[in-house]
Amino acid sequence: MPVHHLFSGRTPKESESITDCQDYFEINEARGCFAIADGASQSFYPAIWAKLLVQHFCENPEISASNWETWLEPIQAQWLAEVRSRVETSKSKGKPTWIEGYNGLNMRRSATSTFIGLRFNEDKIKACIVGDSCLFIFKNKKLESHLLKRSKDFNDRPEYLASYPKDNHFQPNSPDINFEPSDNFYVILATDALSEYILKCVEQEQAVFPSLLKISSQQQFEHFVKSARHQTTRMKNDDVTLLILEYSSSFRHNISQAPVNPVASGSSIASSDQSRPKNQITDSLGDSNRSNPVKHWFSTITHKLLRFLKPSQDMEQSVPDSRRSSSKINNQLKRQRVVLIAMVIFLPPLSFWIGRVTSNLNQPTTQMLLLGTGTSIYTDQELTQPLIASLSNPSDALILEEGDGWIKFQVDLYAYNTIINPCPSCSNNEIEIPSAKNLRVFPSDGDIDVFVFGQLNRNTKFQRVESKSFPDWYKFRFVGYIAK
Repeated sequence: MPVHHLFSGRTPKESESITDCQDYFEINEARGCFAIADGASQSFYPAIWAKLLVQHFCENPEISASNWETWLEPIQAQWLAEVRSRVETSKSKGKPTWIEGYNGLNMRRSATSTFIGLRFNEDKIKACIVGDSCLFIFKNKKLESHLLKRSKDFNDRPEYLASYPKDNHFQPNSPDINFEPSDNFYVILATDALSEYILKCVEQEQAVFPSLLKISSQQQFEHFVKSARHQTTRMKNDDVTLLILEYSSSFRHNISQAPVNPVASGSSIASSDQSRPKNQITDSLGDSNRSNPVKHWFSTITHKLLRFLKPSQDMEQSVPDSRRSSSKINNQLKRQRVVLIAMVIFLPPLSFWIGRVTSNLNQPTTQMLLLGTGTSIYTDQELTQPLIASLSNPSDALILEEGDGWIKFQVDLYAYNTIINPCPSCSNNEIEIPSAKNLRVFPSDGDIDVFVFGQLNRNTKFQRVESKSFPDWYKFRFVGYIAK
């Protein structure tokens, strides 16, 4: 089955960690099964339930309108056993949360979750959808959306699957998506916040898909979500899960046929995007396969010189032996000796210089790192002295160096000039910032949290960066370490 898993990932709400995320996804490429679930945070232990749903589907995808209630029974029992175990563990450790868990068990409170499960057959995608997580299909340059079609269709009361039979009031929808074996198309599974954002962009004719389909790493995904949460067309602050698949009749269908200018569902979509390789940690800013012009020039010159040193077959063949001029041959030999001596003298240093140039051209390009919310930053690679206990917002940073268990990075930040400490010991290009003051990724009027990088644990000196754009702000270079 030529189904290619291009990306899958999940990220929590702002100011929360991944352990707080109630979304889950699961992939079983051998069976052609893919699933996502969005546990409702106001329900009872929803993360356990969401995880069980996607895992159960990828092992047992035979769910339909006729058997869905019995299909849920095994994982309903698993969920209940896991919740009881969690509550007992909390009680034994003296955690206050056990009381809420005990009451929830006595009241038979359910976990609830939206859900999408896909199974690829030879010429059909069999889907199971409950709630406001959406399935997007890009086939024959047209966009299909299942089940919701418009951004205004989203609300705070989506349909769901529940962990107790008594609360299951919503029958799954089971659309079949037909295709030809020769088709090429993309499939996106997205939970509600991202699905609503995609449909908003479609309705406003904003080109969201070029950025979306380029996502190939967790860092790129988090950066996309972070940006979307603070644009004019805004994604709501919620857990987000994304899964991107590609069906291709060939081994790898070029992403250049992916839609670029999305319009209303069912309408034609233009295509001019380009593919890019996957990167796990960083986003390369160049193409390592691009031809090297210096290397090509050197190869060409060397090739021509070597051809010049060879006997001239054309001359020998065009002039009969009896009439060949010995003086011409002698002149040619002299020229060849001169060129040979020149090559012996000049080629070694020239090849050394070419090697240095091509080495620099082939060096890895700038690598960036997305620092996630809540990340701790340290002063050195020992990771023992936190300089910032917890980042306030995600931020891009330049990777300077990587070691065993740590990454050294650099990012330019801003501090308002009134918070800077007097510092007689500072040099002309240094400033000292006191502890508990906000460092910002960009100047802002007022205390706008979105631009806050974090707060220092102690007074710290930084190198100033020349900047005339914001006269009331100091721009400075922040260098720190994080754990891998």
